[in-house]
Amino acid sequence: MASGFLILQDGRCLAVRYALHDAVLRSVAEHLPASDPLGDWLRRQVPGEGDQEVGYGFVRPDGEQVVRSLDVRGLTAENRRRFVAAAGSCRPSPVARAPTKDVEACLHRLRLMLDAVERGEPPLALSDWRAVAPPCTVRIGPGWSEPA
Repeated sequence: MASGFLILQDGRCLAVRYALHDAVLRSVAEHLPASDPLGDWLRRQVPGEGDQEVGYGFVRPDGEQVVRSLDVRGLTAENRRRFVAAAGSCRPSPVARAPTKDVEACLHRLRLMLDAVERGEPPLALSDWRAVAPPCTVRIGPGWSEPA
């Protein structure tokens, strides 16, 4: 059952098991330069040592809850562009319970979805959801210069 969601620019969604969601985000983050704020932020969207796993998300030792749902429409335009570029060429970074072959398959499906977005194909022609995601109303990630 899917417990990790990556919503793309046109509202289509890649919905996968939590371990694959984490591996996809880590793969994208590791493709970005080491000092990149977007890469740092993406790595914080994946559980680390000491975090309490709850499937659809995790809880940090300080009580912060992180849900495994990333809507790229909430990123700045530049970070969204860089996320898409990194997702298009990153190598798989396996995590616990996500074998490399499964991460590769997930990245391949994500790339097919990104190509479909670029071509302007209908979102539901290739999506793991049966409906287009509602509009994104929150700003996420680094780079926003003014408060939401």
